[in-house]
Amino acid sequence: MKKLVALIALALLFAPVALGQARVPVADETRNRLTNQVIGNKEDTAATAAANTGTLVAYAKGALSLAGTTTDTTTDSVHGKIGTDTEMADNSLWDILVPAESTGITDVDISAFDYPNDYVAILTITPAAGQCLLDVAIDLDWNKTTTGWDTIATAGDTLDVCVTGKIDGTNQRGLLNGTQVTANGNGTLENNEDGERLAIGMVGVNETVVVRVKIDNERDDCEIPYRVTYRGATPTITPVEAGA
Repeated sequence: MKKLVALIALALLFAPVALGQARVPVADETRNRLTNQVIGNKEDTAATAAANTGTLVAYAKGALSLAGTTTDTTTDSVHGKIGTDTEMADNSLWDILVPAESTGITDVDISAFDYPNDYVAILTITPAAGQCLLDVAIDLDWNKTTTGWDTIATAGDTLDVCVTGKIDGTNQRGLLNGTQVTANGNGTLENNEDGERLAIGMVGVNETVVVRVKIDNERDDCEIPYRVTYRGATPTITPVEAGA
């Protein structure tokens, strides 16, 4: 009997606590006595600053509000500070900040262009819509085995390279010139002349850059390997395909 009385007494003692734990607190509860008061109410006001009276629900809602939406343009949110999906062309910060590269082969097509008299386009780089490119560099190889320029050329032939860009967004204008190369005619150019690095830097939002070559004697079509390194949204890189 004594044990039964003791059990009833314990039940009565802890019943209010158990009932209190199960009860949903009022919105924006500031007390800290019970677990449900710490967790909070789904209607709690979002809290974006730490305080001794906030609930877990309030802080969770506050954290979501600080993140913002993918279309948020105000700097009160993380999205607003970084940029909208449209502004970032749906790219992550990793895509934009980490260097990327694209490699391939472009052609000299003597049947389609006049290389002795003009600087002819061999590679075109166009930034993604609404985006600029940073730290752009273009590497070119004149010494490709069998089909490269120095193998196709005759000793004494020369090649010049330049880069143009749409400075005003419309007209191509000269940006830089490379070093003239004189052919050996057998694919044996030395390392100080068998390639070229063209450091472009930034390419503007409305700017398309074009790599061009001028060759004093047209012997035959040839292939020029290239590598483009850059930071930013993936651009469109267009090489020339001989006979296309």
